[in-house]
Amino acid sequence: MPTQNNPATDNATVSVIINGKQHGDWSRYQIDSDFLIPADAWSVSLGLPEGKFPADVVRGAPVMVKVGDDTVLTGRIDSVQRSVARGGVTLSLSGRDSAAVLVDCAAPILTARQMELPDVVAQIVRPLGITKIRIESEGTIRSDKISAEPGERAWDMLLRACAARGLWPWFAPDGTLVIGGPDYTRPPVASLVLRMDGKGNNVLSLSDASSIDKSFSELTVLAQSHAHSSTKQTAIIDVGDDADSDIELSTGVAETGQHGMKAVVKDPMVTASEQVTAQSKITGNGGMAIKGGDGASFNGSVTQTGGSYSTDGDVKAGNISLKRHDHDGDSGGKTGPANPS
Repeated sequence: MPTQNNPATDNATVSVIINGKQHGDWSRYQIDSDFLIPADAWSVSLGLPEGKFPADVVRGAPVMVKVGDDTVLTGRIDSVQRSVARGGVTLSLSGRDSAAVLVDCAAPILTARQMELPDVVAQIVRPLGITKIRIESEGTIRSDKISAEPGERAWDMLLRACAARGLWPWFAPDGTLVIGGPDYTRPPVASLVLRMDGKGNNVLSLSDASSIDKSFSELTVLAQSHAHSSTKQTAIIDVGDDADSDIELSTGVAETGQHGMKAVVKDPMVTASEQVTAQSKITGNGGMAIKGGDGASFNGSVTQTGGSYSTDGDVKAGNISLKRHDHDGDSGGKTGPANPS
């Protein structure tokens, strides 16, 4: 089976830098990162043979987490757990990146009109200690009015201000708050490789799942492109290779703050390999085709209008066959089978 073929990356040291001191040799570590989820989390633990806990490792201390020589996130320690048992002494740390303060704290009291996005972002995050901000957008519209709702978190308010302009906030590994969006015109920054012989692989595992659960015959998606000037109309639509889809796409102007992309995907055929039972009426506008198995059976009346009924077989009503029935003849005999038309 495919295996990872990059031992240099696998053996990279995970280190946590606290107050300028680097701590490593962890017995366990975990780092979570998701573009759509704020406050990437991390946790590490190790045993202390000498039984001495570092004095500078306290909750709230600023940290930098590195894998090898690469910085993966900058944040603070959320919790410190010290465990002492007969088998030894263990130190466990956990924390989040710089977005944690925006997730935990309420938004500053703010009510303003006709403000540019950089000013809105600064008003929200600077009171909470975030000073490094980068806006990756060529131009944004002014806000008619923005105000903090009672009890609203700072991250929710920031997200609301960015989403109105088709943008998204996230934190770079060095702790910089970035406001922007994906640029699909740039070339790919990396390639995922998974070969059966294991040569050059950089994918540890890969899985694919397909399900008919909660499937719809038509799905409409409305979305915003991020706020920048562009003459290209770019969109990515992911549909199955076997789907017979009718895709309609229109790209509007992102600076309006309204949805500029619309995609409609239709699936006219639903395939089931097992028995399907419908508890209510089945209605279709495209006809019906059945083959194989024991054919089709009905319990109840069958009504047909607006067309004709054709078959190359026979039709029976009770014991009377349409093709092979006979009648009493005028001369006292029996008539023959019906003549084909």
